[in-house]
Amino acid sequence: MDTIDVLALSNLLQPSDEVKPSRNAAPSVLNPFLTLPGEDKRNLPKQSASSDADTEEKEEPKYQIYYKQIVGAEDVFLARSEKTVFSGDCSHIVVKIYFPGCRRDAIALNVTAYELKVESKENKLTLCLPQKVDEENGRAQWDQNKHILTVSLPVIKPAWMISNV
Repeated sequence: MDTIDVLALSNLLQPSDEVKPSRNAAPSVLNPFLTLPGEDKRNLPKQSASSDADTEEKEEPKYQIYYKQIVGAEDVFLARSEKTVFSGDCSHIVVKIYFPGCRRDAIALNVTAYELKVESKENKLTLCLPQKVDEENGRAQWDQNKHILTVSLPVIKPAWMISNV
């Protein structure tokens, strides 16, 4: 590497006061609802509201996501299987959601292959799931004492992840 190359690289890495955002790379080009300082907001497309309930701001409840594996003694003590501790080897995704002061019949739950939506009068949670799940064979359990909804969803593994050993 020549000295000239190092100096040219060094000049590229130096901060410059003359940096102006390129119009082609501006965030507003990627998202028309996001504007940069000094841009005119009057020419933005109108966001459509499907209903009053969707536009209503609700607080996001506290939640935790767990990955569950089915393991046997040979997995734990002998390490004979090819299972790892990573989420790719999980059999279920478990989501625990805390709804303080709610009753079970006041909670609406909707699960699709890649999304979980839970809503109550005060709270709303929409999660994009990290893996495809079997929404038909999922299970939900309500703990009345702790006000926690536990949703367990079996993971559908892609064909390339299934071992033929």
